[in-house]
Amino acid sequence: MHEHPTTSGNTPSTLLRQLRALLPEHELSLAELFALLDDLAHHLRTACGITGDILPTEIISSLPHFRIENTDFPISGFSFWDDDAKEWVIRLNEDEAEPVRRFTLLHEFGHILWHGWEAKLFPGMEAPNMDRLSEFAADLFAGEALTPKHLMARAYSRGLHSPTALARRFEVSTNTVRWKLDQMNLPTPARADIIDVQQSIRPRIAPLVEITS
Repeated sequence: MHEHPTTSGNTPSTLLRQLRALLPEHELSLAELFALLDDLAHHLRTACGITGDILPTEIISSLPHFRIENTDFPISGFSFWDDDAKEWVIRLNEDEAEPVRRFTLLHEFGHILWHGWEAKLFPGMEAPNMDRLSEFAADLFAGEALTPKHLMARAYSRGLHSPTALARRFEVSTNTVRWKLDQMNLPTPARADIIDVQQSIRPRIAPLVEITS
């Protein structure tokens, strides 16, 4: 969930400026959007000098003009612009497991990153379809930032196939791992029918096919 700021007078951090420099001036196709989300996630890691598997969330929480808070609202998280403090606020569900909170933090950062570019990234759409595609895009951005395909492929090629083991390696939920491996068409070992709610990735939005059909 993302609430729009009431002013455009915020001073973005250097990192935010670098990432926003990659955002387009023209309307994107879906293929271009998906490629852009990967580029943004990879640039985030590169700009912060992150070469290992784990993305430290401090790269977001330590940004100037950003404030991370807990909330007891019954959702994973949301973000908004605090016009009085002149900073972005990301609120995370205090009761959810840390891997889920990490994913939500990157998800909300994605919304903040492309605030103002929605018409370019999601052209020709009206609410609620634009909101649904924006949520899906934020999930894709967070997933690639936390579990980059090239690092997942490297770990997988070295015999690390268990979602539980991969989740520990990248400090994400097992459902995030399964979701990413499915995107990469990599098989996973058989799993139990019961999924640990605390390891849930985030409440899933409608499949993209429903948005574009």
